[in-house]
Amino acid sequence: MKSLASAAEAALTGVQDIAARLPLTKPNLPEEFRSIDSLQYKSLEISRENPAELFSSQKLHELCVSYMENVHVLHPVLDRPWEMCETFIEEYGDTATTRKDLIMPSLHNAKVLLFLALGSFKQFNGGPIPFGIIPGMAYYTLAQVILTKKREEHNNSLALAMTLAALYTNQTGQLGESWKDVICAYRIYTSHGN
Repeated sequence: MKSLASAAEAALTGVQDIAARLPLTKPNLPEEFRSIDSLQYKSLEISRENPAELFSSQKLHELCVSYMENVHVLHPVLDRPWEMCETFIEEYGDTATTRKDLIMPSLHNAKVLLFLALGSFKQFNGGPIPFGIIPGMAYYTLAQVILTKKREEHNNSLALAMTLAALYTNQTGQLGESWKDVICAYRIYTSHGN
């Protein structure tokens, strides 16, 4: 067990060394979301920056299916992602009985937004991604707004969300950001004895 802990510690040190040499980029968040204070009492509005088409029930369902078929089978980070997706679609999809136009900043919603971001890669399966288009970036950016607000919580739910964020940023080639998310998740997991 001590050798496993030593190996994990050595890996963390190596990752930190690499991460220190890589430029860490931040997602382009709307101005009103750049400071933690401005997030304190705000929800995320489905607006011009986040068009309602991104939240059509059909689109959300397709992206959740894509996540389940292409990502979750390889990285089963969460136990019941499909139930989480269904709840999100019921609340924010265009077929919801009383559709909410504000996305509440919860870790549950951040994780589902990351499922959607990861599921977005399937639409480019088998072909090159057009220059300047990063699949799922709108969902990822909304998730990052929530994660920025929730980083102080330091619980396993946040660590799971950071792991999903690391998968997404790795997929988009943002390796510095991915390492940062991995390190954050690792610290939370180890501080909770996982």
